[in-house]
Amino acid sequence: MSQVFEGPTWSIEVPDGWTVRDEDEVTTFEADPPVGALQVSAYAKDGPVTDEDLKEFAEEHITAGATPDTIEHPIYDGFAISYEVDEQFWTEWYLRHENQMLYVTYTCAESDEGTEDETISGMLGSLLHTDGEFEYEEDDDDDEDDLVVDDEDDLADLDDD
Repeated sequence: MSQVFEGPTWSIEVPDGWTVRDEDEVTTFEADPPVGALQVSAYAKDGPVTDEDLKEFAEEHITAGATPDTIEHPIYDGFAISYEVDEQFWTEWYLRHENQMLYVTYTCAESDEGTEDETISGMLGSLLHTDGEFEYEEDDDDDEDDLVVDDEDDLADLDDD
């Protein structure tokens, strides 16, 4: 039986046997014992997050030749990029819904690649947008608001199911 972790504007199902570490700007999910780590960060702007915003966030990888894979999700639009560096396997998801962007990463040793694919896929499939609030930071350089990290400290604890 899984539990639900609720962030300020998103929630995700967490499988039994997984730990959750909620820090200021990122929430980390790991099996016990850990194989890899799934991390979720939430960003927002005053207005809809666009495909261009996601591409700008992933610019380093796209410029280096990475090919984004479109994500099929009932709520979030976006893409994923997978790569290997320094004997670590990485997948980064750039997801958007309304004014929210989720930046989700999964990393593990290259030798463990694929070990947690089914679990990670299930967790990502359970992502929901919630009605929480973001605080916005004005960009001093122009009239638009930038995507900003939501740094609320009052995230919900895991439900006791």
